[in-house]
Amino acid sequence: MVPPTRRLLLAALLAAAPLGAQAPDWGARFRALAARPAAADAERLKQVLALDWEYRNVEHPEFATGTGWPGQNARWTDRSPAALRRRAAVLRDRAAAVRA
Repeated sequence: MVPPTRRLLLAALLAAAPLGAQAPDWGARFRALAARPAAADAERLKQVLALDWEYRNVEHPEFATGTGWPGQNARWTDRSPAALRRRAAVLRDRAAAVRA
């Protein structure tokens, strides 16, 4: 049986968690970078690496905690089948941005 104080703490944590928070559309952001025809190669690579760093820290909160990226400590990486499929699609968009 869970002590009442722990139940209260757990309820407070669950109430504070952004369960329905909408994640950024990472794929669209990488595709937009790939579609910028005027960007020089070095500048585009710099932008791709910056976006990839942001993506990794937001999609993998445990990684963000290790790197000191703020605001992710209250979450765990989503390992659901839908999240895995979404990340696989983003991987293709990231590769397209690098190839561009």
